[in-house]
Amino acid sequence: MYAEAIGVKQVLSWIAEQDIQGVIVETDCKMVVDALNSDDCDLSEFGCIFRASKQLLLSGNRVSIRFMKRLVNEVANTIARAACCHTSPYVWWEAPDFIASKLAYVVSGSV
Repeated sequence: MYAEAIGVKQVLSWIAEQDIQGVIVETDCKMVVDALNSDDCDLSEFGCIFRASKQLLLSGNRVSIRFMKRLVNEVANTIARAACCHTSPYVWWEAPDFIASKLAYVVSGSV
């Protein structure tokens, strides 16, 4: 869960830095989604990460966090593996060809 919480915080930071509006961040870690969508004060060891992420969610970029099943997350995992091949940060502004079939499967509602 720690890696997922850090990953979400980093994504939220990047979205804020780029001033991107109306983003839906999806994760297959329900505990992270529940923590970020909760008004409760988290006193766990992850509390500071969640507080920072909640501040970023309130930054005005209209970002929301949603839970999705692990199978759907296969598209994100494929992109993450491909990104490891780059020596510097890389952003795809359109869906790369290597995920076309997986993306079509997810979008078709077969999941």
